[in-house]
Amino acid sequence: TSQQESVSDEKSSGIQLDAFNRDTLLRIYRYKTAYYSFYLSVALGMEMVEIEDESQYAIAKSICVAIGEYFQAQDDFLDCFGDPEVIGKVGTDIEDNKCTWLMVEALEVASESEKQLILKHYGRKNPSDVQIIKDLYTKLDIQSKFQAFEQQSYDSILQLIENAKPIMPVDAFLFLLHKVYKRSK
Repeated sequence: TSQQESVSDEKSSGIQLDAFNRDTLLRIYRYKTAYYSFYLSVALGMEMVEIEDESQYAIAKSICVAIGEYFQAQDDFLDCFGDPEVIGKVGTDIEDNKCTWLMVEALEVASESEKQLILKHYGRKNPSDVQIIKDLYTKLDIQSKFQAFEQQSYDSILQLIENAKPIMPVDAFLFLLHKVYKRSK
């Protein structure tokens, strides 16, 4: 059956499309980037100035995790579409079979034939395979989807920061957000 062929294709290509989902992606983002790059730094600073109010830590965590998730989605986008001269590296997420924001978005809108194309070409080192995936991202309008996501993320994080104003100083959060918003490297 075609379902058996799909499972067989998944095994031979080394990828399982069901593993590329939003829950997995957010788990990666939180534990790879959000906690250690954003929240732990802020929490350490709060600890050093002897903030003891647990609600302030919870607020800081929600803001920092949101910034970290947005930052990592940007990283995924720049890995594929960023200028290597600007970002300082050639992206390899496609070749390395990474679960990325781009792939999760693509799978949400891809037809069955496009999913088969992903199975055949994603996670391959050959430049022509990589180009096929990039062309598919273009066909599926992933760049526009990212721009919308970027604006929605910014607005959402800004609202979290605004909501925190009566409870705690927010300048550090605004600094972090503006440092990463629409970055190119």
